[in-house]
Amino acid sequence: MIYNYLGSWICIRRGGKEESIHQIIFKGENVVQSDGLSYASEKYDQSIVVNPRTKERGKTVERIRDLKMLYKDTACLRFLGIEGQNYIDYGSAVSAAEYDIMEYRKQMKRIKTSLGNGDDKLTKSELLSGMSKDARLTPVYTIWFYYGTEPYDGPRSLSDMMRYSDDDIFRQYFSDYKINVICLNEIEDMNVFHTELRQLLKLMKCKDDAKGIKDLLEHDSDYDSVDEDTLHTLSITLNRPELWEKRALYQGKEGEVRYNMSSGIDQIEEEARQEGIQKGENLLAALINKLLSLGKNEDALKVTTDAEYGESLYIQYGLKKTI
Repeated sequence: MIYNYLGSWICIRRGGKEESIHQIIFKGENVVQSDGLSYASEKYDQSIVVNPRTKERGKTVERIRDLKMLYKDTACLRFLGIEGQNYIDYGSAVSAAEYDIMEYRKQMKRIKTSLGNGDDKLTKSELLSGMSKDARLTPVYTIWFYYGTEPYDGPRSLSDMMRYSDDDIFRQYFSDYKINVICLNEIEDMNVFHTELRQLLKLMKCKDDAKGIKDLLEHDSDYDSVDEDTLHTLSITLNRPELWEKRALYQGKEGEVRYNMSSGIDQIEEEARQEGIQKGENLLAALINKLLSLGKNEDALKVTTDAEYGESLYIQYGLKKTI
C-alpha cells in the first residue's frame, strides 16, 4: 500500500503540484518531472544454475521490486526504483545490486533477441556477446528507503559488507557498489515536501511513538485537512484501522472528501473510552449475575467496590482470559 502511494506521488501530478521521494536526493529540486514517468514491470524471473559446467538450471524464482518506474526526459530513458524496509536489512547492498543486475540482464536478453534483425552485419564478438557494439542499456537508479525508528547502521555500499584486514592491499581493487540509502529518521526538514506526502512521512517518522503521533495530530495544521488516499495509507502504516473505519466522524464539509485528523483522533479516542466503559459495565453485570446465581451474595456486593477482587473472579469464572 505504501509503495503504491509513494508511486502515485512520483508519477502523478495532483492539484497542480508534484514531488517525490527523489527530492531528498536532489535537495528539494524537482529534477524528476511527473509527465515523464510511468509504471514499469517489477517482476524478474531468476533461475538458479545447478551445474556451472553444463549450465543446467534449476527452479525459477520470481523476484518482485517494491516499486519500479520508467522515466523519460530529454536526455535518455532511466529506471527509478524504490525498495522499502521498516527494519535494518544488513544484506541490503547485495539485494540492491541483485535487483539492478536482474534489470540489466532483462534488457540484455531483449537486445539479444532482436540482434541481427537489421541490415548491419554483425561481428563475431557481437554474436558471441549477444550485444552489438553500439547497443546501450537503460540505467537503473535504486533508492533503499528505510522507514524504521532505530538509527540506521546498515550498509550504504557493498564494501561495507566485506571483511578486510587493516592493511589489505587488495581492497583498492575491489569493485564497490554504492546504494542510495534514504533514512526517514535522518530527514530533519520535512518542509522540503509541499504536498500530502509530507503528512505521511512525518507520521511514519514517529509511528512507534503513541504520544508523538497524538501531539502531531493535535498541534500540526497539516492534519486539519487530509485527503482520502493519504488517510487510508496512514491508517495502514500506523496500524490504526479505526482511523479509516471511523472516518465519517471527522469528515470535512458535506460533499468534501477530506478529513480533519486533528479533531478526529479526539473523537475516536472518546468513542473508544465510552466503548471501554460500556464493556466494563457489561462485564461487571455478568459477574454479579454469576455470583448471585451461585448464592454468593457477599461476593457480588464486594466486587462493586473492590476492583482487584473483581479481576480475580473474572478469571476464575472464565469471563476474562489470563494474559
